[in-house]
Amino acid sequence: MLDSSLGLPSGSPGKTRRKMVVNGRCNKPTPEDPPKEGNRTMPYNQRLRWQAQVPADTAANLFADRPTDPLLFSRHTGDDDSNPQSPFLVYILRLDISCPTSFFSSSSPSPSQSHLQQSHSHHNQSLRTSFSNLILKPISPTTQPNTTQQLKMVSFTVFKGSKEGKIVKDTTTREIGPNDVLIRITHSGLCGTDEHYRHADMALGHEGAGVAEEIGSAVKNIKKGDSVGWGYQHMSCQNCKQCLTGHETLCRDRVMYGDGNLDQASFGSHAVWDADYIYKIPESISREYAAPLMCGGATVYNALRSFNGGVKPNERVGIIGIGGLGHLAIQFAAKMGCEVVVFSSTDAKKEEALRLGASEFVATKGVDKLSVSSPIDHLIVTTSFQPNWHQYMDIMAPQATIYPLTVSFEDLKIPYMPIILQEFKIQGSVVAARQVHRDMLAFAAHHQIKPIIEQFPMTESGIQEAMQKLEDGKMRYRGVVVAQ
Repeated sequence: MLDSSLGLPSGSPGKTRRKMVVNGRCNKPTPEDPPKEGNRTMPYNQRLRWQAQVPADTAANLFADRPTDPLLFSRHTGDDDSNPQSPFLVYILRLDISCPTSFFSSSSPSPSQSHLQQSHSHHNQSLRTSFSNLILKPISPTTQPNTTQQLKMVSFTVFKGSKEGKIVKDTTTREIGPNDVLIRITHSGLCGTDEHYRHADMALGHEGAGVAEEIGSAVKNIKKGDSVGWGYQHMSCQNCKQCLTGHETLCRDRVMYGDGNLDQASFGSHAVWDADYIYKIPESISREYAAPLMCGGATVYNALRSFNGGVKPNERVGIIGIGGLGHLAIQFAAKMGCEVVVFSSTDAKKEEALRLGASEFVATKGVDKLSVSSPIDHLIVTTSFQPNWHQYMDIMAPQATIYPLTVSFEDLKIPYMPIILQEFKIQGSVVAARQVHRDMLAFAAHHQIKPIIEQFPMTESGIQEAMQKLEDGKMRYRGVVVAQ
């Protein structure tokens, strides 16, 4: 996270007036292009701090093609902003997977065009421009960061996907910044989204739970030893309309799982995260149950609570599917005072659905027309496939809302006229914003809502086994990998 109070690094021009913050990406360098700083070879997986004086046009070329891991830097310009040759200082704040540091060789303040061309030839198949917004913030010329301060670096184990889909054990190195928390991971939930990234060269897992082991100097909301967790979103700009109105999940500069921080995740021994996106776990919820709530619980709670004032007691909530999301949605909706109607293909899970809080159960396989005791006000879709929408149009109340929650890359195909004639709403929902997430944990603690879990060891083979069981549709209902 970028410190908005950051001023000028030592030795920078005194007339600097403003700071530009840019979100970017950076590919891991190829072995043929080893990163160096001066005459010292630098490791790839490090978060470093660099300074360099480079011409504006050269820097524009340098940073135009840095794609996959979040890179945050500040640009300080002097009086002559109109002159494209006017040098400016680039102060690198965070780099998750390092670019070649020979861009910033201490022996040569400006990267050579030949090096830029050489670097581009290595990466031209995978580069894509990813800079978007420039966020202008005032700075104080008198504020000086301590450029000589030694930041603590930590190395830890992570478990990654691979092109073949095999789980690979690896190591990454991270810096603990002022607003960061080092978490010793004890448990991680397994989500369907993890399956989507199984064939990517990135650390896997986003439903993390563990113990705060080290705290950055600026952290106020977490203390050492706290039981904490994190979910799908890692950061946002904190300054746009969406962020300032409690909708940071919609921030244009948001960083979600799979977008950035690709070298660390919740399958691993530790992780370093921004304290603003870490959540204290209530004492009454043990971490093996808290982990699946970090995404699964937050997803269904957000749908039930965040739109049009949220569902109301005694409204009827239909839930399609009893799986990782569905079994949690049943519990949350029932504890909110709603009548819960569960739709599943067969009667196999009927007794379990009723124990979780369902008022009514409907088996849909081989049925031409669905029958319920009263119309449905809210329909939560948790299956990995689209239902037969024609069947559900007939059992929904006027102005009912449909919430599609699972990830699908297919088009939504739904009857058109019933939406118009009955004023149905189709409500998109990402994950919970931070305050909604906190509310979800408090609600779950108060009402003793727990996921039904199966546990696996946090090893290459254990994660592989868990992911295979999830892919086969045999998980009841959330997989949890446990640190060994």
